[in-house]
Amino acid sequence: MNVEELECHLVELRANGLNSRGTLRRLLLMNVSNNNTQRVFALIKEAEADELSLSGGMMSSIMTTFPDSGNADSALAVYNELQTKYPSFNVDAYKVIDLCTLLVKKKRTEDAVDILNKYREDSSKPHAKKAIKRNCWNLLTAAAENQDHKLNKKDI
Repeated sequence: MNVEELECHLVELRANGLNSRGTLRRLLLMNVSNNNTQRVFALIKEAEADELSLSGGMMSSIMTTFPDSGNADSALAVYNELQTKYPSFNVDAYKVIDLCTLLVKKKRTEDAVDILNKYREDSSKPHAKKAIKRNCWNLLTAAAENQDHKLNKKDI
């Protein structure tokens, strides 16, 4: 089903009083992947109005749309809520580094450093993965472009 069909299906399910969680989840993820931030926000509000709680995986996926759209406050809010609601949920390193890169670009280096330090402490995964190097490079580049390079060496 495409987005339009899912939207219609969601309306139909709600009108008949049927469970809409699965459809809502697919619709959220499709809108996240299409970087449709406004619709993602609207669907989150609809889920809250329907008293549906979003799973850790759904929140993690939602969090990925905000660095792409440059919305640092929303990305950080979702990340913090995810850490509060699901403290044992492990957000992957790519998403954390992309969030920190966005924060640095928005001149919020202290927030980025705090998140990275906490993630490093909490993570049980090895940190020397080759695939993550590109994201780390983006973070360091953003920090160098937006902050004093001495801060990078000291805190990151």
